[in-house]
Amino acid sequence: MQYPIDKKINKIREFLNFTSPRKKQALMQDSAMWYMLCSSMDIIEDMEIALESYLAEDADGSDLGKKYLLVFGALQTLYVQQDGVRHLHDGLDIPYTMDPLIKDIREIRNDVAGHPTNRCNHNKTAFNFITRIHLGIHEFQLTTIDEYGNTKYMEINIPDLIATQQSVFLDVLENVIKHLKEEEMNHRKKFTGKKLDNAFSDVTYPFEKIFDAVLNENSAHATLVGSYVDRILGCYLAFRDGLKERGEPDDNNSYEYEHLEYTLKHIKDYFDNVQKTHVQGKDLYVFACFARQIIDELRETARFIDEKYNSG
Repeated sequence: MQYPIDKKINKIREFLNFTSPRKKQALMQDSAMWYMLCSSMDIIEDMEIALESYLAEDADGSDLGKKYLLVFGALQTLYVQQDGVRHLHDGLDIPYTMDPLIKDIREIRNDVAGHPTNRCNHNKTAFNFITRIHLGIHEFQLTTIDEYGNTKYMEINIPDLIATQQSVFLDVLENVIKHLKEEEMNHRKKFTGKKLDNAFSDVTYPFEKIFDAVLNENSAHATLVGSYVDRILGCYLAFRDGLKERGEPDDNNSYEYEHLEYTLKHIKDYFDNVQKTHVQGKDLYVFACFARQIIDELRETARFIDEKYNSG
């Protein structure tokens, strides 16, 4: 089975997880809305699976009870999937207008499996019946009598309803994907020409001087190590500010941040006052190398984001 709606939902998931993690992070700030979004994506997929199974059902036509369960279950499944699509839009904060064809399917469900015995619709009360002799596992005749005795008959073919809903929702979900992509591109355009990598433009020189001080005990730069550390920390903070400005997730780098601050602090403390740190002279090179490695990793992250923002 192909499950085309499932493919659209997976594209939305991939977009949030890989294309725009900043969008995902923003959505997760409202936990109730985020959980509704996750539940909606799951239920849309689950209902597609249920409907595909229903279409493949070849039940014994003599089992009247099973026919009722299948018909009622299929209509309820369509209804639940509709709710999932509406709440998906709510969770993503995207406007949603229900297609008239979906409204028609919803009304059929309400007439048959929602409130058949006393249905109030458009200020008119009606009473609904499934004509038993016309009941199949995939189709039935619906008789509706309003409070004035007016009678209406409808032939309902559930596979047709399923095909209609699938067609409509494939377009609806494609529009959701299009909306998300356009929103992301508009966000990225705000930073055209502003490279995150520029935050590290001043990082090479201070590291060179720190290594000179570490490797040469008579280095003239030993008394300036504190200022060099501050310059590196300034680059690092500019990078963090750039992430925040773009709304990009920052928690993925928490390990690097913690260890960079730790190593640079102890390098600075060593040259300011040996009594303040447990670091020994022979440790300094290792600490400086590790700090440089972390900066290189953060710079790679900056370049990756820059490339993403300029990829169009």
